[in-house]
Amino acid sequence: MEQLKSILYFPKIRSSRPFSKRAQNLIFFHEETLLKKAWTILFLPISLFWLLGCYIKIILSRKKEFDIPIISIGNIEAGGTGKTPLTIEIAKIIKDVKTRISIICYTANRKYPDESILISRTIKQTTIYQGKNRRKLIDIAIENNPDIIIIDDGFQYFDIANKIDIILLDPETPLNLLIPSGRMRFPSWFLKYADAIVIKQTKKNMRFYKDFLKKIEAYHKPIFFAQYHIKEVIDLQNNKIPVAMLKNKNVIAFCGIAKPKSFIETISETGVHKIYAIWYPDHFVYHQSDINEIENLFKNTKADLILTTEKDMVKIREFNIDFPVYSLNIEMDVEPYDKFKSWIMNKIFPPSNFSKI
Repeated sequence: MEQLKSILYFPKIRSSRPFSKRAQNLIFFHEETLLKKAWTILFLPISLFWLLGCYIKIILSRKKEFDIPIISIGNIEAGGTGKTPLTIEIAKIIKDVKTRISIICYTANRKYPDESILISRTIKQTTIYQGKNRRKLIDIAIENNPDIIIIDDGFQYFDIANKIDIILLDPETPLNLLIPSGRMRFPSWFLKYADAIVIKQTKKNMRFYKDFLKKIEAYHKPIFFAQYHIKEVIDLQNNKIPVAMLKNKNVIAFCGIAKPKSFIETISETGVHKIYAIWYPDHFVYHQSDINEIENLFKNTKADLILTTEKDMVKIREFNIDFPVYSLNIEMDVEPYDKFKSWIMNKIFPPSNFSKI
């Protein structure tokens, strides 16, 4: 693979919801600059109050047990870690035994339920419930008698007694400071409430994360590893091109996700020559002015094509687009797969009943 020549970044601060989205940009910003230490010290008192809130959340949670299995895919850091691909992978495993699955997704913006759309396109004949109140959605789903419920991002619901919690971790995120001083939504010791842990693997040697793994292994939970790969490159008309065609190309890359660097790194692994990267806040709602901005950058740089994420592709379909834009559709593999599948089935179905399915 030919070495990537250069990456030029154009981070965007503007947002349709200024306060919350600007805050996310600032969190990302402080990780990438020399202001990180100053930010950490300045907001440490707020992080201590956040920690107190975590304790109170656990203490005041009133447990409610449901009559059907509930699997939750979650994380302990703020922002995305790739939970939706893991949700899809688990749903595929369960579909092997032809169970009726209900999937619950958090949707802040009903106009662009990106996670719900991605799941519905991949997992057929599955009922998806979307909204802000996942507890209410569980009650609604149960009325339709599913065999199992999967919650995309449900770890924080400690009042669900019989929830099977699978935590997805990114080894590159330090398990130390809570937000806003760091990126952690919950302290690392909350991993004791997990039933299993899935660790994202990168191209870096996992021995680099020796201390990280040692800390995770101390919780004595089943540990699995997730690898992401490009499943297909597809345009607005659903035409596919081989991944190999990206080699030596100059590309524009734009996205509105929690960790844009991971998207850029994925593109760089395809052998592209140069990346002009522009990122927006997580769950960004695009406007025509944003599309025009991307198009102008495409023309001015004389790039070969434009790449975005599958989630962002969903959001830009309503616009009049007259430039070649493709989405990288990402798929997850969990290893060791057989052990992971066996663990899930044993959790959902008692061994004595599994053979009857």
